[in-house]
Amino acid sequence: MDVGDAKTVHVFQFEAGIEYGFLQVWNCIVGVALDEKTAPTTHQEVSRSEFGLNIIAIHRDDLHTDEDTMNPVNLRLLTWNLSYGYGLGSEGTSKHGHAYEQKPRDHFEFVLNSMGDFIKRINVDVVFLQEVDFDASRSHHINQAEWISRRAGLMYRNNIVSWNCPYVPYPGLNPKNHFGQVRSGGSILSRYPLSQINVDLLPKPKSNPQIYNLFYLSRYLQICGIHLPHRPDPMCVMNLHLEAFDQENRELHLMKMSERLPDYGVDLVAGDFNGEIQLTERAQKDWQALPYEGATFPSLRPEQALDGFVMKKEGWSCGAPQVMDAGDLSDHRPLFLEVSGI
Repeated sequence: MDVGDAKTVHVFQFEAGIEYGFLQVWNCIVGVALDEKTAPTTHQEVSRSEFGLNIIAIHRDDLHTDEDTMNPVNLRLLTWNLSYGYGLGSEGTSKHGHAYEQKPRDHFEFVLNSMGDFIKRINVDVVFLQEVDFDASRSHHINQAEWISRRAGLMYRNNIVSWNCPYVPYPGLNPKNHFGQVRSGGSILSRYPLSQINVDLLPKPKSNPQIYNLFYLSRYLQICGIHLPHRPDPMCVMNLHLEAFDQENRELHLMKMSERLPDYGVDLVAGDFNGEIQLTERAQKDWQALPYEGATFPSLRPEQALDGFVMKKEGWSCGAPQVMDAGDLSDHRPLFLEVSGI
């Protein structure tokens, strides 16, 4: 089978799950991120099944050229908490005047199509997503990361599952409105190949009753490499979703994030910080939170700046992040950033 010349890299992608250990080794060998069904992270179980194998031919010149590493890189980035495509009221309360009730499948299909079209229209290179459902009763078992990536034309994705619960009896007492089975987390969608570097599932609030924490989602730090053209080393990025309801736990998460910046030489952080971005004194020497005007939550009448970016001071430059208006597709507005580097 002739699939390219000597400069062609053959990337193998699996379509369904097999044993955890083999996949972890395979993922390291291949050096690209696999779909979340076949690249399990901490506390994620994968069962045996048959699988299909696809071969994608990527020319090395599309990854980097050893003789020319000084070409400038310009990237258009977006971070967006999707509220799993539900919109206002997704948290399951009547806060902000939007009571929770189950929505039909065609609602989610319309929203996911609109999100993908929005991302494609503004020509984004990398998207950092939070509150993405991969297989959840509340969103009719749609793999939302796959749906949006195909719609937006971003062929590479890395997913992490941070909430994997067979049944969530929330909100309220009426089972008709319960979330039910939830398999949800974060996703990075990219125009360029991705490789998973590390995932931290962060501690749950100690103030919560133990039985409540059995059903409560884990927050996370998702660290990946983006293999950009004409660069010998990947750009190291972090997608995160931090604690929203317990300030002590959120401060612990911020400290963990600051520790990971030098641990992995992170170039850029994006995600839902659920409040003000705070870096440790050590981290402030080499990284900075990027200020912006406006707020991102709730989407129709934003009052709070919950989402943001952190960038390494050396090696990259950028403008100010911009809050984008995507209506009420989510309960958050997306935040856009354009960066450049050598």
